[in-house]
Amino acid sequence: MNCDNDMAHVKSAATLVAERAAGQSATGIYGDSLGGRSFTDEEARYLERQSRTGWRSVWAGPGTTLWTIIDVRRRP
Repeated sequence: MNCDNDMAHVKSAATLVAERAAGQSATGIYGDSLGGRSFTDEEARYLERQSRTGWRSVWAGPGTTLWTIIDVRRRP
């Protein structure tokens, strides 16, 4: 994953809630800069089931912010 100071592609917990309410499956990269705690335990478990690698931390962004992310992009 490319974390070149542009974390705009990372989806938030609010986005996940909206996607699930619309009946969409999670796809993309989800996370936040607060240790992943914007997600409820149920939402985190849902994302973990969709991911092959689980949560991980990356330093990125102006001032090097620590992000907690989970990648649930569809694999070919």
